[in-house]
Amino acid sequence: MLMISRKYIVVVFIMVGIMCSCKPRKHYPVEPCLEFVSLVKIDNGTGIDDEAVLTVHYTDGDGDLGYNNTEFTDTGRTDYYNFFITYYEKQNGVWISPEELKNNFHVRLPRFLSCDNCNEAIDGEIEHILNINNYYSEYDTIKFECYITDRAGHTSDTITTPEVVVVK
Repeated sequence: MLMISRKYIVVVFIMVGIMCSCKPRKHYPVEPCLEFVSLVKIDNGTGIDDEAVLTVHYTDGDGDLGYNNTEFTDTGRTDYYNFFITYYEKQNGVWISPEELKNNFHVRLPRFLSCDNCNEAIDGEIEHILNINNYYSEYDTIKFECYITDRAGHTSDTITTPEVVVVK
């Protein structure tokens, strides 16, 4: 009968553990990609809908999403926003983006990876709280369109939320 040393068994278990813990590297296009996950109204207890949480899933093949604060103060960058959200309301059967709300929903996302040249594929979810009640409007059916851009200037596809009826 073949005798196997304890050292050999320990080494085999360590090697198997290392191989099982390695995850395959993710590969995505360098252009960011968005997918709609949910738009959930927040119950504030008043019976009036004021806010909702928008959740989207993102991928980016080279991980260059987001900005840090010094990219604007040191370089004079003007492309401050990188998560663009447009509010629409259904007015007499037609989707309109009211002029007074244009650009009100855009957001600057923070840097997702800390290093400049990581070039690592990333994915995850972004959750953002939105004001959904336009008190200046009588219309109660809304939706949002959104897209993101990365530091290289690549733009994701534009996604649209389902329509939501807002209690005023």
